[in-house]
Order: sequence, then C-alpha cells, then structure tokens
Amino acid sequence: NILLVRDNAIVEDMPAALAKYTPPLPSYLAMITGPSRTADIERVLTLGVHGPERLLVILVGQGGDQA
Repeated sequence: NILLVRDNAIVEDMPAALAKYTPPLPSYLAMITGPSRTADIERVLTLGVHGPERLLVILVGQGGDQA
C-alpha cells in the first residue's frame, strides 16, 4: 500500500490529531496506530495478521511538488 501524507498533517500525539477536527467528528474515522494484534489462535499473541505486509509512506511538502 502507498500512503501520501502532507508533511504539515503530521502531529505529535492522538490529542493533537483529534484537536484538528472541529465538532462534530466525521461519522467514520479510522486511527491506525500500528500493526494488528490478535490472540485468536490458541491464545498466542500474533502481530501483523491483518492489513498490508508493507506500507510506503510518502511525505508531500506544502508546495505540493516535493515528495
């Protein structure tokens, strides 16, 4: 998967991210904070079962022409 992100959209923590939204919050909001975790298989913690195996993040400068 490839993710394009404006460099000025990156914030320090979750409260700062939520502060960017003015009420009401969108009806659907996904906060992905890291690889998935599951203990469904024989109660053994397994990381990264769901989602992409690799993620390419490209930061785009405010000018829009930098990557």
